[in-house]
Amino acid sequence: MRAAKRNLSTRRVGKGRGVPIRMAAVIARKYALDQIIVWTHDRQKRQRILFWGSSDPKAIAANTFAQHIAKSLGWPKGSCEIEMAFIRRLKDRIKDLELQFARIIEREDDPFAIARSALRLPEDL
Repeated sequence: MRAAKRNLSTRRVGKGRGVPIRMAAVIARKYALDQIIVWTHDRQKRQRILFWGSSDPKAIAANTFAQHIAKSLGWPKGSCEIEMAFIRRLKDRIKDLELQFARIIEREDDPFAIARSALRLPEDL
């Protein structure tokens, strides 16, 4: 299950931060829904879009629809770019692996030796 929440307001406020993601998941399970998108607008003129999907592909589809809603509401471009938590974690992991690989390359005199040893390539390359 994947969920994400995008808050248009730039400041964090205590109790009035909006609908919790768990509530969307509970509503979806109660009514046997695979996806749910919630748009809220409170008295302080804050708008929020919350989406939930029962699996990664369904959450991605809900994310796409939530982005279209945000664009149609006239939100700024930065606020319309909603990134899901598991995608953010994967991007962070890729950056970490790239940094580790760059450190290995810097220490090694011959980068082709690394490739040969990792891929078991013949010595004549």
